[in-house]
Amino acid sequence: DDEWYRIVVPELNPDAAALVTLLTVYGRRISEFLKLAPADFDPERSTLSLGRTKNGREVFLRLDPRVVEIMKRMPGWDK
Repeated sequence: DDEWYRIVVPELNPDAAALVTLLTVYGRRISEFLKLAPADFDPERSTLSLGRTKNGREVFLRLDPRVVEIMKRMPGWDK
């Protein structure tokens, strides 16, 4: 049930709302999201670069359009 999400996220500041949304939708480690910078976000392609694996392969997340809109609300991330 995602009722908690609909209640909590609108009350959060833009940075916290984006973090909670990313964690909820993608289930990745919080450390992967906390190290991100605006340059890692490409709203036109709806992608987020999470950096490189130990093998040197770059990891991208394909973002849901709703996630893109939430991320664009963060100061400095609205490219």
